[in-house]
Amino acid sequence: MKLEHLALNVPDSKAMTDWYRDVLGMPIHVERFEPIHCAFLGEPPTLIELYSNPAAPCLSLSEIAPLSLHLALESEDLQTDLARLVDAGAVHLEGEADDDGYGLIFLRCPWGLGLQLCKRETPLVK
Repeated sequence: MKLEHLALNVPDSKAMTDWYRDVLGMPIHVERFEPIHCAFLGEPPTLIELYSNPAAPCLSLSEIAPLSLHLALESEDLQTDLARLVDAGAVHLEGEADDDGYGLIFLRCPWGLGLQLCKRETPLVK
Protein backbone atom coordinates (compact mmCIF):
# COMPACT_ATOMS: atom_id res chain seq x y z
CA MET A 1 0.00 0.00 0.00
CA LYS A 2 1.02 3.61 -0.44
CA LEU A 3 -0.24 6.84 1.00
CA GLU A 4 -2.87 8.46 -1.26
CA HIS A 5 -3.98 11.52 0.69
CA LEU A 6 -4.36 13.15 4.08
CA ALA A 7 -7.82 14.68 4.68
CA LEU A 8 -8.58 17.74 6.80
CA ASN A 9 -12.14 18.79 7.60
CA VAL A 10 -11.91 22.57 7.87
CA PRO A 11 -14.48 25.40 8.25
CA ASP A 12 -13.80 27.14 4.90
CA SER A 13 -12.25 24.63 2.53
CA LYS A 14 -12.87 26.77 -0.56
CA ALA A 15 -10.92 29.78 0.75
CA MET A 16 -8.19 27.52 2.13
CA THR A 17 -7.95 25.67 -1.19
CA ASP A 18 -7.63 28.94 -3.10
CA TRP A 19 -4.86 30.20 -0.75
CA TYR A 20 -2.94 26.92 -0.94
CA ARG A 21 -3.19 27.03 -4.73
CA ASP A 22 -2.37 30.72 -5.16
CA VAL A 23 0.19 31.22 -2.37
CA LEU A 24 1.79 27.81 -1.92
CA GLY A 25 1.53 26.86 -5.59
CA MET A 26 -0.22 23.57 -4.85
CA PRO A 27 -2.07 22.37 -7.93
CA ILE A 28 -5.69 21.30 -7.58
CA HIS A 29 -6.18 17.79 -8.98
CA VAL A 30 -9.88 17.40 -8.20
CA GLU A 31 -12.35 19.95 -6.87
CA ARG A 32 -16.04 19.35 -6.22
CA PHE A 33 -18.70 21.72 -4.93
CA GLU A 34 -21.66 19.36 -4.36
CA PRO A 35 -22.85 18.07 -2.01
CA ILE A 36 -19.97 19.74 -0.07
CA HIS A 37 -16.80 21.53 -1.15
CA CYS A 38 -13.90 19.12 -1.46
CA ALA A 39 -10.49 19.58 -3.12
CA PHE A 40 -7.45 17.36 -3.56
CA LEU A 41 -4.22 19.39 -3.80
CA GLY A 42 -0.53 18.73 -4.07
CA GLU A 43 1.95 16.70 -6.02
CA PRO A 44 1.17 13.06 -6.82
CA PRO A 45 1.37 10.48 -5.52
CA THR A 46 0.52 12.11 -2.17
CA LEU A 47 -2.29 14.65 -1.94
CA ILE A 48 -4.02 16.71 0.73
CA GLU A 49 -7.81 16.76 0.79
CA LEU A 50 -9.46 19.91 2.14
CA TYR A 51 -13.19 19.70 2.69
CA SER A 52 -15.99 21.21 4.77
CA ASN A 53 -18.29 18.44 5.92
CA PRO A 54 -20.90 19.45 8.53
CA ALA A 55 -21.39 15.76 9.43
CA ALA A 56 -18.15 15.84 11.45
CA PRO A 57 -16.42 18.42 13.65
CA CYS A 58 -13.93 20.67 11.91
CA LEU A 59 -10.40 20.65 13.22
CA SER A 60 -9.44 23.57 15.44
CA LEU A 61 -6.11 23.93 13.64
CA SER A 62 -4.94 26.99 15.55
CA GLU A 63 -5.18 24.97 18.80
CA ILE A 64 -2.84 22.24 17.53
CA ALA A 65 0.85 22.94 18.12
CA PRO A 66 2.82 23.00 14.85
CA LEU A 67 5.22 20.44 16.35
CA SER A 68 2.20 18.11 16.67
CA LEU A 69 0.80 18.73 13.16
CA HIS A 70 2.32 20.66 10.29
CA LEU A 71 2.61 20.61 6.53
CA ALA A 72 6.29 20.65 5.57
CA LEU A 73 7.23 22.49 2.37
CA GLU A 74 10.61 22.36 0.68
CA SER A 75 11.97 25.86 0.03
CA GLU A 76 14.81 26.99 -2.21
CA ASP A 77 15.01 30.38 -0.44
CA LEU A 78 13.70 30.42 3.12
CA GLN A 79 13.81 34.19 3.67
CA THR A 80 12.05 34.99 0.38
CA ASP A 81 9.36 32.36 0.96
CA LEU A 82 8.89 33.46 4.57
CA ALA A 83 8.35 37.09 3.53
CA ARG A 84 5.97 36.08 0.72
CA LEU A 85 3.85 33.87 3.00
CA VAL A 86 3.67 36.49 5.75
CA ASP A 87 2.61 39.09 3.16
CA ALA A 88 -0.16 36.67 2.12
CA GLY A 89 -1.50 36.30 5.68
CA ALA A 90 0.59 33.55 7.30
CA VAL A 91 2.00 34.13 10.78
CA HIS A 92 5.71 33.52 11.44
CA LEU A 93 6.12 31.54 14.66
CA GLU A 94 9.82 30.68 14.87
CA GLY A 95 12.96 29.73 13.00
CA GLU A 96 15.19 31.33 10.43
CA ALA A 97 17.78 30.41 7.84
CA ASP A 98 21.35 29.87 9.00
CA ASP A 99 24.33 31.62 7.39
CA ASP A 100 24.36 29.03 4.59
CA GLY A 101 20.63 29.45 3.88
CA TYR A 102 19.55 26.14 5.46
CA GLY A 103 17.01 25.77 8.22
CA LEU A 104 13.45 25.13 9.37
CA ILE A 105 10.87 27.89 9.79
CA PHE A 106 7.44 27.42 11.39
CA LEU A 107 4.38 29.46 10.43
CA ARG A 108 0.61 29.18 10.57
CA CYS A 109 -1.52 29.60 7.49
CA PRO A 110 -4.50 31.99 7.83
CA TRP A 111 -6.68 29.01 8.91
CA GLY A 112 -4.26 27.95 11.65
CA LEU A 113 -2.55 24.91 10.13
CA GLY A 114 1.12 24.73 11.00
CA LEU A 115 3.46 25.11 8.04
CA GLN A 116 7.14 24.28 8.09
CA LEU A 117 9.49 25.71 5.48
CA CYS A 118 12.46 23.36 5.03
CA LYS A 119 15.78 23.79 3.34
CA ARG A 120 18.09 20.88 4.07
CA GLU A 121 21.64 20.23 2.95
CA THR A 122 20.42 16.80 1.82
CA PRO A 123 16.74 16.87 0.75
CA LEU A 124 14.54 14.09 2.16
CA VAL A 125 12.97 13.46 -1.25
CA LYS A 126 15.09 13.29 -4.34
